[in-house]
Amino acid sequence: MRKRSNKKDERIAKIADDRDVILVYENCSGWGGLSIKNMLKFYQDVNSPNFKIFMIQGMFFIPNKGVDPWEFFTKVKPYTEYVYIKDYKTLENGKEKAKYPGEEEAKVKEVSKNLKKSGYNGFISIGPHLASVVNEGKVGDPEIT
Repeated sequence: MRKRSNKKDERIAKIADDRDVILVYENCSGWGGLSIKNMLKFYQDVNSPNFKIFMIQGMFFIPNKGVDPWEFFTKVKPYTEYVYIKDYKTLENGKEKAKYPGEEEAKVKEVSKNLKKSGYNGFISIGPHLASVVNEGKVGDPEIT
């Protein structure tokens, strides 16, 4: 299964190369999003100058229990084109609760300072998901979320 998926991803990356566009892979879920090791292996296997990582700082809590946010950031940063900032708090029952970026466990302040200090030139967006978490079926009032 992994080999077949790699071939598909390599074909997609080749299309991006041919058109000189950047293709980004999000660490939200899937095999590559399960761990730092998988993410880096996936990136290296595709092996394209136009293939980059769309890093969601904070997503390691939901699909990747136990991944240290700073370690994740420092390992994938060199291959990152887009940073999407979220933050979560791990509750006593083991579930996560979305919080404002910088308030909790995703090391958002440290990541932001590092990006600025290092001259990061990619994209950054913030999505706190406090009232709406569409992929969990939690949709808030569209007038305020």
